[in-house]
Amino acid sequence: MQNRIVIIESFKSFLGERKKSIDNRLRYVEILKFFTAAFILLVIIIIIKSLLPFNILSDKLEWNNSAVVIIFSITYLLHGPRYFYESKLLKHLKTLKKEEKEFSDNETLNVQLRTTINDLNNHKKNWFIVASVVVIIIASLIHVIIDDFEYWKYLKIPFLLFIILISFDFLKNYNRLSKNIKEYEGQ
Repeated sequence: MQNRIVIIESFKSFLGERKKSIDNRLRYVEILKFFTAAFILLVIIIIIKSLLPFNILSDKLEWNNSAVVIIFSITYLLHGPRYFYESKLLKHLKTLKKEEKEFSDNETLNVQLRTTINDLNNHKKNWFIVASVVVIIIASLIHVIIDDFEYWKYLKIPFLLFIILISFDFLKNYNRLSKNIKEYEGQ
């Protein structure tokens, strides 16, 4: 069980301090998860609204007015999944540290968890995501500076594809993590 705790603590958090209690860190991560989900939902509404042929909701939610929102949403899209992973890992860590139940060390599950966490900590394999982010941010900045940036209207679909790519990557990793934790706690 101690090996598993060390593996979980090897997850690189964007929040930094591990000095705080698990409950405090978990509470903070839950708040960040809420704001991340709300902001991403806003961006998805903007994109869907811009793809529809008729005008619904407010004119302020138009694609042409959303360059700054897109820049901020990229931050949430890149960091948001890590808050969900961290929440899952902190809840598992909290369960492991309870004295009520002693878990047996399953080396196979520990190796799988280590592999998953190493994949989550390694950002170099996501070169396509990085390239997409660079293109979208540059186009967003140009649109902020030059109000009539001709190619901005063509970035709706690539940005939506970027969201879908991030979502699939998140779901794949989150399901792997959840399955591993469920198997370990179910033994």
